[in-house]
Amino acid sequence: MKANWGSFIPIVGMAVCAYLLAQAKDDVAYLFAPSTPVDLGGPGAYHLERAEPGAYARITGEVRGEGNRFQEGHTPGKLWPLQGAPVIIERLNTDALWGRVEADGRIEIDDHLVAAFHKVIAMFLQTDQLGVPAPGQHVWLLTQGRVPRALDRTNLWLVSLVLLFLINAWLVLRPVLRR
Repeated sequence: MKANWGSFIPIVGMAVCAYLLAQAKDDVAYLFAPSTPVDLGGPGAYHLERAEPGAYARITGEVRGEGNRFQEGHTPGKLWPLQGAPVIIERLNTDALWGRVEADGRIEIDDHLVAAFHKVIAMFLQTDQLGVPAPGQHVWLLTQGRVPRALDRTNLWLVSLVLLFLINAWLVLRPVLRR
């Protein structure tokens, strides 16, 4: 019996795509999240109990200081502490941010952040630039501009993986459907 190698490569392609999509399950869930942001309030009336990790959220507040620069691949950005709230705003550009701001984007809890963010959170807390969370509460990171269903760099990568998976599935099923 002769092996059919024509289906082997698409099956491997499907397996690789499925693995990568499983690793990015939080990003895939955000891609299909509701496009109406959860309102987290403003100064004096923050409602962080409404925040859920990986949700699309909006918050209003005051920003002071220079922020903290970072480099994500080739993309420079800055982290800005929100006065009076345990929230940091991440912007993927280095334009100045000062005074009253309304930011919307993907929000993440400090438990889900990489170690580099924990150092920045500690620095902001030590310099009293960030609202101190109550016992049992967390610091949140809002990535400004990350909108569900928008074709930004991350979402474009995920859509490409899904399409590649579907193409490989079609290549596997095509000979079966012809019979």
